[in-house]
Amino acid sequence: MAVQISLSVLVLQVFTRQRFFWWWLALGYHTLVDLSVLLQGRISDLQLELLLLVPALFSLGIIYWLRPSEKEREETAPAPEQGGQYTAR
Repeated sequence: MAVQISLSVLVLQVFTRQRFFWWWLALGYHTLVDLSVLLQGRISDLQLELLLLVPALFSLGIIYWLRPSEKEREETAPAPEQGGQYTAR
């Protein structure tokens, strides 16, 4: 799950940072993770799970590293409505 979320975060960078490089990075990373299927049957299930732990931890790092800063969150936060109460539209 962490890998899929980090891939989504990488693709999101294409739009927020306006550089297509991030899409290629996501594609390459996805391909690298999918190559682990080639090891299935050659190593034990436990070894495969431990091997997949590496990209999972790396993915958590990607999510943490690319999260918006406090300043960016304040700049993009919606302005509170008058009266401070939520009104459905």
